[in-house]
Amino acid sequence: MRVLIVSTGRYNRGALATSRALAEAGWEVGCATWDDKDLLGASRSITWRHQVPPPTADVEGFVAAVATALHTGSYAAVLPSSDAETLALSRYRDRLPITLPYPPHEAVIRAFDKLELSSAAAACGIATPWTTPATKAALADIREPVVVKARLHWREGPSHMPSMWPTWVCADQDEASDRVAEIHAAGGEPLLQEVVRGRCSTAISWPTVAVT
Repeated sequence: MRVLIVSTGRYNRGALATSRALAEAGWEVGCATWDDKDLLGASRSITWRHQVPPPTADVEGFVAAVATALHTGSYAAVLPSSDAETLALSRYRDRLPITLPYPPHEAVIRAFDKLELSSAAAACGIATPWTTPATKAALADIREPVVVKARLHWREGPSHMPSMWPTWVCADQDEASDRVAEIHAAGGEPLLQEVVRGRCSTAISWPTVAVT
């Protein structure tokens, strides 16, 4: 069986770990990347390599290139490895030569929408930090450090959004306003979120990843 991993970011360690695990399980693994010298493309777990543009830069070209890779490589499954790739392939699933086993696109969007997830968690009784759209009124009320993040990492239509927005902890209103303006300028929708302080209950040591 053949599987295609789609990863247009250079340092996606999750995609690399996935390719290794699938190869060890007996799958033949291909990758669709923008740079075949990235972590995934350079891995010995990859048998076939296909070049595709990032969906944030050229969604039409991205979907067409992934469809071509799936067809020419006779893949049985496709695994997008980021929010942007997942949302773009979900939106244009009818252009793919294989079935994408996802629920309706509206449900996929809700699963990645940070504001929707926060509201759904609160409705279920799960404690969440307050999260709100970064309006002028919300920014004017900031009196302490606040988190600024993008509501979604991809949106349909012209934009200059990166493949993955960082999350910023801003010290004050001025810094938060600058980050909000940056997200707006790229075509994204910024959110403000409460800073949750404290330590994780379990310490995690991340090993250095070597490409093999």
